[in-house]
Amino acid sequence: MESSYSVQPAQKYDYATWRLKTMSKYDAAIIGGGFAGLSAAVKLSSHNFRVVVLESRPKLGGRATSYTDHFTNDEVDNGQHVMFGCYRETLRFLRTIGADKDVHIQDRLRVSYVDENSRPICFACPDLSAPLHLIGGVLEWKELSFSEKLSALRMVGPLRRLRRRKNNDFPADIVTEDETVHDWLIRCGQARRLRELLWEPLALAALNQSARVAAAKPFARVLGELCGSQVTDSAIVLPNRPLESLYAIPARRFIETHGGAVWTRAAGRVALVDGRLVGVEARNQLLDAPVVIVAVPWFALSRVINPAPPSLVATVERAEAMDSAAIVSVHLWFKSPVTTEPFLGLLGKKIQWLFANQSSTRSSGARVTLVSSAAESLVGLPDAAIIDLVLSDLRLTIPAVGRIELVHGMVIRERQATFSLAPGQPQRPDSQTGISGLFLAGDWIETGLPGTIESAVASGHNAANLAFEQFHQ
Repeated sequence: MESSYSVQPAQKYDYATWRLKTMSKYDAAIIGGGFAGLSAAVKLSSHNFRVVVLESRPKLGGRATSYTDHFTNDEVDNGQHVMFGCYRETLRFLRTIGADKDVHIQDRLRVSYVDENSRPICFACPDLSAPLHLIGGVLEWKELSFSEKLSALRMVGPLRRLRRRKNNDFPADIVTEDETVHDWLIRCGQARRLRELLWEPLALAALNQSARVAAAKPFARVLGELCGSQVTDSAIVLPNRPLESLYAIPARRFIETHGGAVWTRAAGRVALVDGRLVGVEARNQLLDAPVVIVAVPWFALSRVINPAPPSLVATVERAEAMDSAAIVSVHLWFKSPVTTEPFLGLLGKKIQWLFANQSSTRSSGARVTLVSSAAESLVGLPDAAIIDLVLSDLRLTIPAVGRIELVHGMVIRERQATFSLAPGQPQRPDSQTGISGLFLAGDWIETGLPGTIESAVASGHNAANLAFEQFHQ
């Protein structure tokens, strides 16, 4: 299963007559109905802006959404979207729309793995205050030798310095622009076993690229956030329900309750006349809006701002030049549960994470979701080949799976799941465009974070705040 973005043919506007073509008037128009767009819309709605959200797809959610599996009638996510307790903007957004009760936050970090030899491994933090609980977890970890534990302590100094930096202007002695995660970890004295068990799986999950490919700087920022002042900053947060019902539907309800509107199957395009913002074109209408927030992925920007005015040509060109990284998710329905753990890391496998889900409505068994990050080698394979590969890895990791009947399988590909974080990629833009009333949002906007839910929501909140400030000076 794959998805795409679409737009209508470009329109030309005459400055003297554009108002005559206006069909509706709003305080703000948001193009894109994912985490970035919805968080921006909710933020502006809470400030009494009358907003309209324009989403080109049949439903909200963008690259974090849900589908109905027609064999089982289960609602399944396009991928398992893991959050952390340090996702303050995301948790604030969920609280605003009344959805914070629908996520589970660990009391403290605990992660279970299965290694290449089917041996269980568990990293668990003791009952200590932050960040001592993380240090204690490493020191108590039986998988590490004494010297490997000492190497982990060499990260304490850099991480403390990272926490004191409120932006990504890290000194070169902490992390450089062209360093990969792998090289940075070696420079920080991290032992090979520690890198394999802890740092590199974390980097792959957070950055959607291997430690040998991804830049160290965003990973350093992630580590700084995880090592916050609260024990729960490093704790894993998992949704208790599919993403559409977790945030998309409650966000829509919030927007509409506050006088706004949400249009699906409505591809929006920024309407500019002589470099001035006049609104948004959607469904062959010109919507009059003094604020427009473009919250689409990097690969869709050129279709939404088309033609680009001179002031935005460089931004659009940089977005077009950004590489992408793929994620493949496989949902498998079994006759009975395959693990008692809510999630498992699978070391040394093409599929790196397994998440156990609620019982299937049809199979009377259990569903698991398996996720492969940096999945360029898998994304082009047929569904059957991917499922066979996943089952082979799963049976090697959890031998009991070989005795459990498989009922159904479903593969979801996100070829452009995240933007590439390899060194040398084009500079990410910030939210301000230089055009009055026009702002950008999305996980790919310069937040300092990788392409995560938190980056998307933070960018949405920032764009909304900028819009509010601009029009209430």
